[in-house]
Amino acid sequence: MSVLATGQIVKNTKDAFYNYLSDHTDEELSKLTICFDSPGGSNSSGYEMGQFIAKKGITTCVAEYYLDMKGNRIAPALANGDKTLCNSMCPYVFAAGEERLLLTSKSVLGFHSTKESCVFCGFTVAEYESPETINKIALLFEAYDMLNSDRKPVVNTEQLLKRVNEIPSSTMKYMNKETVDHYRFATGYF
Repeated sequence: MSVLATGQIVKNTKDAFYNYLSDHTDEELSKLTICFDSPGGSNSSGYEMGQFIAKKGITTCVAEYYLDMKGNRIAPALANGDKTLCNSMCPYVFAAGEERLLLTSKSVLGFHSTKESCVFCGFTVAEYESPETINKIALLFEAYDMLNSDRKPVVNTEQLLKRVNEIPSSTMKYMNKETVDHYRFATGYF
């Protein structure tokens, strides 16, 4: 069974996520694939969703586009042409999957730094490091590995987080296939 998780990750997303999945047994959940189309959002909700995915051995995916049961193309969550995205917090939730599948030839995993911004009249006037957030994401990768020993881990996470933190928080950078492979962010392509 596959489920499409679309839209922004907000504070109560984790509750809706748990409520939907609570009717399924652990065996059913281990056969589930959750596909994402999300601009990202709440780190705390994303952390909890990711840990649940890792613990239950759920497969994750991001596809170039999705179809409904009748074969009709589902509109992407963002008004970004016809491109499906997994931005900001979304790639870190995607990374929790026991298997992580990219069903696309386009770059769809978008990252930006965890720097906090001070914005005045629409202009970023200052950015400062948020070591606490960087540390939480590093610990999140470790938690995924501890929660599911069958999961193929993302590798070189310290280097990954260092590179991500160099991206301005107001800019989204997308991983190309070589970068995805270098960090083992995906375990398969279709």
